[in-house]
Amino acid sequence: MTEFEDQYEARFHFINDPTLRRNLGDALQQVAELTVVSEGYDPIVKAGFLKMAIVITASIVEAVLHAYIKTKITDPILKNDWKYTGVKTFTTVSEVPRKEIVTAYREKPPLNLDDLQFNDLIKILHDENLWSNNDLEKKTDELRKKRNNIHLMTLGRIDREYSKEMVDEIFSTARKVLLMVEGGL
Repeated sequence: MTEFEDQYEARFHFINDPTLRRNLGDALQQVAELTVVSEGYDPIVKAGFLKMAIVITASIVEAVLHAYIKTKITDPILKNDWKYTGVKTFTTVSEVPRKEIVTAYREKPPLNLDDLQFNDLIKILHDENLWSNNDLEKKTDELRKKRNNIHLMTLGRIDREYSKEMVDEIFSTARKVLLMVEGGL
């Protein structure tokens, strides 16, 4: 590893997992390069570079929040949805096709903290009062939504509105999240 690579990985000194820390450092280096390289291209290609910088930055934030939750949450968090087992038909509702009254056992199983989506992380941090402030929670959710613009089929608009100012705003949110997590560990 070069000294240049070390500076990126060092930003994540508070992450205990060495593989995650190295991956976060690599991702941060990629984001830095994408923003610099984007300057030499026409607006459509530049927007593509900046979009990728946003996507990678969001992945960094998501991974850091995931690591934070795994260190902060010690008691199981129950899913909102019930899991049904031992389902038995009690009677069929004749007036409504395909409807039955059933008996079953139900339970709310614990969430698997290793298998959480970005929106789940944001909600858990909210529910557990782990956000440093409401504005940061809101900005992080906006970052999550911008990251979701990778799904071209669902956009319904031309996707070229990526600017250095937008990236700077995203970086500001990411910096605040990193500081919150770093201070909370």
